[in-house]
Amino acid sequence: MLHAGLERRRAVSWNFVSGLIAVVGAAVVLIAGRHAVGFAAGLVPFSAEGFVHIAAADLMPQLRDEGGNVRSAALIAIPLGIALTSLPLLVHDG
Repeated sequence: MLHAGLERRRAVSWNFVSGLIAVVGAAVVLIAGRHAVGFAAGLVPFSAEGFVHIAAADLMPQLRDEGGNVRSAALIAIPLGIALTSLPLLVHDG
């Protein structure tokens, strides 16, 4: 966020809000998970995909500056990561 031009205090505030939302989300999942059968199996791919998205977004500027081999590896690795995070939905018996 600092690289995007936000001042330090505002970046820290947004980081705190984001962490707070993560805690609230975890609480909601814990409460709702008790009442929904198969809820976790459907949620895991989405949360894993969030991490893949964060990693990909962080790497995109670097990939733009790299050569062909690195770009080719990324073009294979990113869809593979998405497919692997979706695997629990495909194999779940739910």
